[in-house]
Amino acid sequence: MKRKFKLVYLQIEHEGCWTREVDVKSRTLQMWVYPQKGYLRTRVIFFKGNRDLIRSLKTNRNILKVNGFFELRNAIIVDMLNVYRGSVAGLLYDNEVMLISNEQNDDKERWKFVTENSRISQIKESLYQMGDFVLNYVDYEPTIPGVLNDVEVSTLMIAFQNGYFSYPRGEKAENIARVLNMDKTTFLYHLRKATKKIIETYFYS
Repeated sequence: MKRKFKLVYLQIEHEGCWTREVDVKSRTLQMWVYPQKGYLRTRVIFFKGNRDLIRSLKTNRNILKVNGFFELRNAIIVDMLNVYRGSVAGLLYDNEVMLISNEQNDDKERWKFVTENSRISQIKESLYQMGDFVLNYVDYEPTIPGVLNDVEVSTLMIAFQNGYFSYPRGEKAENIARVLNMDKTTFLYHLRKATKKIIETYFYS
């Protein structure tokens, strides 16, 4: 029997988590889980962070230890141990999801992952105990990212350069089509085809 998978987008305001107390945009770069030891190790990049950020993390009850940090020009990478039980990462790992990405911003955690359709209800039920959340999903059908051909590249580039994607629109479709030496219908066909490939690459790659 063919198993059905979903690509899931989760946004949650996780009560009690460090993400509610640190007002700096961040992204998880690496994660290792040790459920038998009760913790998970993460490397997180904080944008525009400083030494005050490190002090805040060290005093958070859900962070067991800050192993170290690396200062960059406009960011800080922090290596730390987080409490496993009660964390969103722990919940997702327990449900055997395939994690794609995790970001934090404006007191919210944003997770992107793939899971079996049969696990959606169980994941949602567990999330109700953690805080307010929004969970959306679509069918997951992995595909090889589409490569734009020469016509699609030139169509997209000329449309962009002439403000077709601006608001208000900088130029009408028929005028851009004339620059490309094609009729309006052909222009829109190539434009939508190129846009579809880009969207598919963003969501499924």
